[in-house]
Amino acid sequence: MSRAAHPESVGARRLPRGIVRRVGWSLADQVVSSGTNFAVGLILARSLSIEDFGAFSLAFFIYAFAISLARAYPLDPLLIRYSVASPEKWRRGAAAAVGTSTGVACVAAIGLIAVGVLVGGPMGAALLALGATLPGLLTQDAWRVAFFAAGRARSAFINDVVWALFLVPAFALAGLAGASLFAIMLAWGLAASIAALFGVAQTRVVPRPDHALAWWREHDDLAARFLLETGLRTGLGQLVMIAIGAIAGLAAIGSIRAAQLVMAPVQVLYLGASMAATPEAVRALDKSLGALLRMGAGASLGLALACLTWGGIALLIPDELGRLVLRDTWDAARIYLPASIVAQLGTVLIIGPGTSLRAFANARLSLKVTALTSVFGVGLPVIGASMGGLGAAWGLALASLVGAAIWWLALPSGIRTWQRAEASPRATLV
Repeated sequence: MSRAAHPESVGARRLPRGIVRRVGWSLADQVVSSGTNFAVGLILARSLSIEDFGAFSLAFFIYAFAISLARAYPLDPLLIRYSVASPEKWRRGAAAAVGTSTGVACVAAIGLIAVGVLVGGPMGAALLALGATLPGLLTQDAWRVAFFAAGRARSAFINDVVWALFLVPAFALAGLAGASLFAIMLAWGLAASIAALFGVAQTRVVPRPDHALAWWREHDDLAARFLLETGLRTGLGQLVMIAIGAIAGLAAIGSIRAAQLVMAPVQVLYLGASMAATPEAVRALDKSLGALLRMGAGASLGLALACLTWGGIALLIPDELGRLVLRDTWDAARIYLPASIVAQLGTVLIIGPGTSLRAFANARLSLKVTALTSVFGVGLPVIGASMGGLGAAWGLALASLVGAAIWWLALPSGIRTWQRAEASPRATLV
């Protein structure tokens, strides 16, 4: 692998400063992105009936699931194989990857609109608005990922700020239209579409949906496995929560969610670091294997320290302050908080080995580890739920720690496979 020149790539002496700068912009970007989604949810919660808000929640889950799949493919191959590419090669890759995301979103949008027309009611309105704006929503997120691949986290931040700024007039127009579920969701998606067009201006790259087949052929060794891995992880996560609700009751779900809300600052920090982690891992590996391992260990340990620090602070929050923020849910959150801290700790510890396997482009091992951890991720919480809501919470926590251990134990195998591939150019990871 050659170290190609890139406008924002850095040499060995400047690498630490470059990583700090890019990760800093990544965290700022995540704050804006999470803040935007939170604002939309808050506005809808305050403006709509509980039925309409439930319809929005289901539509937002579809959107989040689509984002997860799009990041697995076509966007992860861009991060893995184009983060140390020349500017011209990056432009070709970005056009194909973003274009593939846009093209697939257009096809999915047709299905969402058709289902929305058939379903009708609040759910139909939510699906119609989501379908009408899904291409813009996915394209905007695709530009964010492309910017991270180019080492341009600041550009991703600026793009998200543009989305946030256009939400203000968009929501004002939605208010004039009656502040309905359809109008507010449409305004949210149209603001994202404007940011997606701004991404074209930022990069001077036009997405190429017609390159989707060529992009698949180029990365077919990664695509199917990454998609399956993401579908497995996301789908089973939702099923586990449904199972906990069925066994331990809805109050258990509410208590778990309340405790997770207390740990939200760590989750935002983790998501921000995750956005930058894969391209930074690729750049570190381009320097040396040791640099990659140090980066992975540092990321996991740094986030673990942040998790334990915030968790300790949260445990010391006076009940009066907690009830002021969360009202009646604080008492449950307080009881479930220790389990939530442990669960979050296991999650952040995975970032080191997880991004290292991504840097190795070892989709096969990554899928195997995800499948194995899913067994514990489903079994332990369900067993715990049979003992009540708190048992389910500790089941989730234990599953998270076991999962982190499995990822770290799998890392040496990933290293050996990569070393064999480097020693033999004919070797592959497929």
